[in-house]
Amino acid sequence: MALTRFAPLLTAALLLLAMAADAGAQDRRQRITIAGSDTMNLLSQRLAEEYMAEGAQVEISVRGGGSGVGIRAIIDGTADICQASRAMREPEFERARANGHDPREHVVALDGLAIGISKDNPVDSLTMGQVRGIFTGAIRTWNEIDPSLPRRNIVLYGRESNSGTYDYFKEYVLQGWDFAPQTNYMAATAQVANATARERYGIGFGGVAFFAHAEELKILKIQRDRESPAVSPIVGEDRDINFAGIQDGSYPIARPLRYYTANSADGPAADFLSWVKSPRGQQVVMQVGYIPVLDLEEMQEYLAGEATTSAGHAK
Repeated sequence: MALTRFAPLLTAALLLLAMAADAGAQDRRQRITIAGSDTMNLLSQRLAEEYMAEGAQVEISVRGGGSGVGIRAIIDGTADICQASRAMREPEFERARANGHDPREHVVALDGLAIGISKDNPVDSLTMGQVRGIFTGAIRTWNEIDPSLPRRNIVLYGRESNSGTYDYFKEYVLQGWDFAPQTNYMAATAQVANATARERYGIGFGGVAFFAHAEELKILKIQRDRESPAVSPIVGEDRDINFAGIQDGSYPIARPLRYYTANSADGPAADFLSWVKSPRGQQVVMQVGYIPVLDLEEMQEYLAGEATTSAGHAK
């Protein structure tokens, strides 16, 4: 009879213990935090979603803020993986080593940087030298590009200085020269695309995966020099990514996209990175609009095999 009277209390106690055990299991669930480049945010989110959907017992969170923010996060130990659209600098490596880390680089994709203008602008191509002259302020009006164009000031749009895209463009395209003082800096690539499309005399730069979807933008062909062919980072009326041209270097403005870990990757982070570099992970890279690090022929064989398997399942 005494046991019967205390049965509800015993049941409640057992329930609380079960809930506590479940909470403890959730706390022990494997987690990966990724922080950094806004350019790579969508890519990392899609990679994380697909990886988790395929049954990985891990929870992955992704946040942006810029490549510099991500690099500081792995130096300080507040993220497992940094997503960076530029390389780490030696002072950053030194700060990491001072904190007992030995950062490792993992190239996970390639990215073409597109140069965009308004569709009302008749210019179709520029040389690398002209792009450099425009964004450093050495070329200020459109009639300096083509005498038949109006003598109107070129309106410049670019990314903020905490962006890896800004750093890469300054180092590689501007060859270390400063941006022109009249440059309008934007917090995100989508903002650059929107502002450039609205400004008849504007020009901006950003990842081709973003610019290709901004149909109101004209994406320019770029020549390495005046003797080189003009190559676009997109192909066809559907504005598909020019995977081959970016991977083989015939389109001249391209960069690696990197993940950094504070040390040699292990545990859940190592498993995730291995999957990202696999044909399946690189398939997701292509679906988002970036260029795979695996050979294109190898990727085509893999995709053909996937299509055959899917067709067989459909039957």
